[in-house]
Amino acid sequence: MNNPVSVQTMKDAIVAKDVYSKYVDKIMHFAVWVRAEHAEWFTEYGKEKYDVLVSLKENKKSRAQQKRLKDGWMAMLWDAPNNAVFHFEQFTAAKVVLYISRQANQTTGRALSREGYVTK
Repeated sequence: MNNPVSVQTMKDAIVAKDVYSKYVDKIMHFAVWVRAEHAEWFTEYGKEKYDVLVSLKENKKSRAQQKRLKDGWMAMLWDAPNNAVFHFEQFTAAKVVLYISRQANQTTGRALSREGYVTK
């Protein structure tokens, strides 16, 4: 391994900005489902921030607005160790797998390929 990652780096959850950005994209989609199906999984702080960010999403007509939306999510999730967004103890594997199983290909409506599920 050319660039080994230290245990402390893993504990600190330090990842490259582009990787973090992709994680945030997935979490944003997951959060929409959580709010609709399992709102109790959100902390009060998470619900409040989610509602503010959703209002930004409703008005996202420009790249600048889309960037503000993404930046808002990134900031909220970056601060999650200090201000929890979700009650993770309420998550169940069965319910999360249900979410994953519903991630059909948005173009064809068919289930994702095995490779597609790897990123979920």
